[in-house]
Amino acid sequence: MGPNAWQSVWYSNYTSQIVESTPGGTFYLTVSGPSLYNNAPYSFRIWIDWNNDGTFDNIQGSELVHTTVLTNSNPVSFNTIPITVPAGQQSGIFRMRIRAKDNAPFVPSDDACTYDNPQGIIAPYAGYTGNQTGMYWFSSEIEDYGVKISGSGSGSGGNYTYSWTPTTNLSNPNIPNPTATPPSTTVYTVTVTDTVNNCITTDQITVIVNTATPTFTNPGPVCQGTTFVLPANSTEGITGTWSPAINTNSTTTYTFTPNGGQCAPNVQMTVVVNPETTPVFNNPGPICAGTLYTLPSTSNNGITGTWSPAIDNTQSTTYTFTPDNAGCSSSITMTVLVSNQVIPAFTNPGPLCSGAIFNLPPVSNNGITGTWSPAINNSTTTTYTFTPDNVGCASSATMTVVVNPGFEITLSGDGSICQGEEIPTVIIKAIGGTAPYTFTYTLNEETPVTITSGQNSSVIDFANYPGFNANTPGCYDITISGSTAGGCLSGNTLFPDYLCVYPKPTASFSISSGNNGIYSMTNTSTGATNYEWNFGDNSTREYTQHATHQFPNESSSDYTIVLIATNDAGCSDTTHKVISIEEDLVFYVPNTFTPDGDEHNNVFKPVMTSGYDPFNYQMEIYNRWGECVFISKNADVGWDGTYAEKIAQDGIYTWKITLKLKRNDDKEAYVGHLNIIR
Repeated sequence: MGPNAWQSVWYSNYTSQIVESTPGGTFYLTVSGPSLYNNAPYSFRIWIDWNNDGTFDNIQGSELVHTTVLTNSNPVSFNTIPITVPAGQQSGIFRMRIRAKDNAPFVPSDDACTYDNPQGIIAPYAGYTGNQTGMYWFSSEIEDYGVKISGSGSGSGGNYTYSWTPTTNLSNPNIPNPTATPPSTTVYTVTVTDTVNNCITTDQITVIVNTATPTFTNPGPVCQGTTFVLPANSTEGITGTWSPAINTNSTTTYTFTPNGGQCAPNVQMTVVVNPETTPVFNNPGPICAGTLYTLPSTSNNGITGTWSPAIDNTQSTTYTFTPDNAGCSSSITMTVLVSNQVIPAFTNPGPLCSGAIFNLPPVSNNGITGTWSPAINNSTTTTYTFTPDNVGCASSATMTVVVNPGFEITLSGDGSICQGEEIPTVIIKAIGGTAPYTFTYTLNEETPVTITSGQNSSVIDFANYPGFNANTPGCYDITISGSTAGGCLSGNTLFPDYLCVYPKPTASFSISSGNNGIYSMTNTSTGATNYEWNFGDNSTREYTQHATHQFPNESSSDYTIVLIATNDAGCSDTTHKVISIEEDLVFYVPNTFTPDGDEHNNVFKPVMTSGYDPFNYQMEIYNRWGECVFISKNADVGWDGTYAEKIAQDGIYTWKITLKLKRNDDKEAYVGHLNIIR
């Protein structure tokens, strides 16, 4: 909207555009538009010629139905302005005027207005380029529309009837404002008849339906029993529901019903469900355990696949055939029956001794007939095979007949001991024969003792033999006989003087001491011929009958003297004695020292080597007048030649050392002289 310079009336006739209502009803308008020259403020007025006299009365609340507030916004827009139809308004079509104005007072609907502009009109306006002050005429923009009122009312207007075509998908084709719900874009024609004035007019309206047909990815075809879902959202994002419920057993047509407000039609989708094909096979069973058979990878009706688990020809097994997923073939199971082999049972005639007569029966204990191989051999152990006469599921059987040969008896282990020693281990061993063994032995043909062993050897328990005493010297004969499995026997075997108990010597000696740690040992052993001396001081051993030995005496120590006495049978006896060696007192005291501050001989102290208790030691130094000038109770602390923090005079001094001896706890005192030289 906007004025021309000085004088302007803009008018547009839109009365063919009609808004409909009823007496007492309310309809809503939205008016808007830009100002070409930005001449704020802006507003609108609305009139309706209710009496159709061609003019507007300009009375607010009568034919002046609405005046908007002023606004500075550009473009200008007022939304949902309510317009109320008078309750008794007659039916008909009435002119509605909308007038826009900017920065000028309102005037009657058809009039222009004057406007005092002392600042002048700011160019450019249409047809004006200067700047002029003063008065100018201004009428603004005017637009006329139509208002159609239907229903009863008072006045001299017409009486209208309505007929809409097509009539389908209309709530009522004979009312002014039916509700249309077409499934697609439809052009409706209305015929209005004024039965009072006998006038007829027609108009058309196009209802545009923006529809989107839902599309889906069909999950089929599927095999019977396969689970599938129907999506709640179409490819276009349309939501809805399916009916009927999913059926996985047969082909079904489902209908998708969109949720409201989506302008989408119902669609159908048929999901094909193919029936399953069952593979057919010939069962290879029943068979006997151990019989080889196969399971074909292709069924009788041409379906390929695999079997599981692996073939087991030892027991009845149920196998599962899994098709290679071609078509709708189903898995199946097949049980192959495997009959257990009947094992012939026999009573073994062995074990036997070599040369014994025996036979192998042609009929088993459980009634199975057959033959044996190889031929019977009674001189050695042999394994025979029984072959059934192929009746039922009887299996072959083997049986080993043990033939025990003769055997010999030997002894191992040293049978000689010294008097009082542990009884030796003697082992009986059978060479040949078959376990179990029975051995019988005697000592000097006394009481027989029997041993049974599951092996070909056994230990003789001489400790429990009646009358045997390991402390009594003497030799014994051992006699042994035996038998093996199958009752095979051996004769008596003699082992003369195999077990002997030799007498044991007695070791003893006496000791005499000498000077400087020298001791003499006198051998008093009996029954011995050889001797060994060990003196316990890491010295070399001696092998003489008597011995003399010097022990270290620099320090106190105990030494164990050991004598081993041995006889010709190798029997020995050991004895020992302990001697104690006390260390001698050894120390050295210098007679001169030079405390002159150089690096040599600045302190006087004794050199204590051995034989004293360092915790019971004291050294005293006296001058020539008998005055004590130094005392020390530590052998490592000596005199530095000072007295009362002064340097002592050169000359002769007397020292006295008192200590306790380690060997006997006696206290001893030693006195001497020393000389100071600087």
